[in-house]
Amino acid sequence: MDRNQEITNNGCPDQFTLENSNIHVGCWPKIESNIIMYGNITAYILCGAVGFQILFILFALTITRTGGKIKPI
Repeated sequence: MDRNQEITNNGCPDQFTLENSNIHVGCWPKIESNIIMYGNITAYILCGAVGFQILFILFALTITRTGGKIKPI
């Protein structure tokens, strides 16, 4: 657009084909790839958080089972 709000370059094709558009692809493949990516990231974060919680529980059980015999450095 120029200063007068007129279109100077009409880049939109008159006829949509496979070469100049995604008309036959649709939205779902694009959305599905994003959903899978963000779902995997969320799953990795949750698995990491659960792993840390298990480590903390094991550490606490070790401390309580030894009866406080382990002294801090």
